[in-house]
Amino acid sequence: MMNIFRIVSTDTNKLLHNKIQKLNQLFYKF
Repeated sequence: MMNIFRIVSTDTNKLLHNKIQKLNQLFYKF
């Protein structure tokens, strides 16, 4: 059970990281 939770948390972290990177790229364009 904990293993599944860990995998899900890592996936969400990756998604958050990707979104933050995209936001940063947008800000750097200005």
